[in-house]
Amino acid sequence: MTRPVFLVYCPVTDDTISDLLGRPDYSYYFVMKRFAPLLAELGDVRQVKDLDDLGEAVESARADGGDPLLMLFAPPHEVPVDATCPVVPVFAWEFDTIPDEAFGGDPRSNWVSVLGSVPGAITHSEYAVSAVRGALGPDYLVASMPAPVADGFAAIEDADWTGEPRTLTLEGAIVDSRTMTVDPDHFYETPEFVTADQTLELSGVVFTAIFNPQDKRKNWYDIITAFVWAFRDNPDATLVLKLVHFERDLSCWMMLQEMRKLYPYSCRIVVIHGFLSTESFHDLLRATAFTVNAAHAEGQCLPLMEYMAAGKPAIAPNHTAMADYITDDSAFPVSSSIELAAWPQDPRQVFRCVRYRIKWDTLRDAYRAAFDVATNDLPRYRQMSQAARQAQLGNCSDAVTLERLRAFLAQLP
Repeated sequence: MTRPVFLVYCPVTDDTISDLLGRPDYSYYFVMKRFAPLLAELGDVRQVKDLDDLGEAVESARADGGDPLLMLFAPPHEVPVDATCPVVPVFAWEFDTIPDEAFGGDPRSNWVSVLGSVPGAITHSEYAVSAVRGALGPDYLVASMPAPVADGFAAIEDADWTGEPRTLTLEGAIVDSRTMTVDPDHFYETPEFVTADQTLELSGVVFTAIFNPQDKRKNWYDIITAFVWAFRDNPDATLVLKLVHFERDLSCWMMLQEMRKLYPYSCRIVVIHGFLSTESFHDLLRATAFTVNAAHAEGQCLPLMEYMAAGKPAIAPNHTAMADYITDDSAFPVSSSIELAAWPQDPRQVFRCVRYRIKWDTLRDAYRAAFDVATNDLPRYRQMSQAARQAQLGNCSDAVTLERLRAFLAQLP
């Protein structure tokens, strides 16, 4: 039997990721990094750094007696039209329909046409599978496989939240409501945001949200406002906003403006900008009691999955991809309702799909309920922590993903 050769391509590479954080499709890099070791258990893996080199990579694989398959970690409109081997796009999608018409002068923007030309596809949620099959038919080969992040985060030592203060050392820029002027009288003053070696102490009940502030789907305004209205007079509640974007000053300034609008408050808001080392990232996780999401739609949400795998109960809606793993056992679900939306890559921004509008009061109430559990019901907190970990091990462990990969590949023509 010919051994498969997986030609792995992602538009973001080891050399470019630090400069591309927050740009469109940057997260495909992290997904590719998680899938590559599992693909290596099923065949040979060879990275293709530029699609212009695909033909040569295909010839090399066949010359070595292999059966090449391009695993394209990118949206379907990146599928090369002249590929000389089968292509399987691995992509995230968070809407109820997929593009079924061309726009922007690129025929590949019609995903129905592109996906119909490849033997199958992998996405990261049952919601996305439903959207694809809704357009291409119930027999179309598409599988849901979230990025396999669970094992690594479930194994982090000393990850359980204890309520004890934690001191973090990190390289980045910090905006802290306790140390910076957030009084609205200084609203238009622009401080200097400096990236440097920093020490940060976190105490009390810490809620952490990780997001790209330039992505409006993340709905971070509600995360901040609901937190302040839940804990305006509570100095023991802290919200950490870990920003993922290459533009430091703009990102920090956006957060500071919102912090100033809500002044005065006794609760604490800390903004962190910077590419954290693994140890610093894990230290932030250790200090965190709950992970927070208020997005209008999610394709899978790696930070939420990672934190839950490490035993952090969530505050999050249970729509789109999150419906696969947000339950009452492991989270404080936030209610939502549908509203019309546009496909994000469509320059026309015409309504072709729906997203979910958060019911703000349920987010505020979820914060309060979570704080109450952390401070008054530790046995329940520990149960939720274990349920969060188990939910992700069932959703995106190496073993679960490897079995899904085998089943998917076996069905390829």
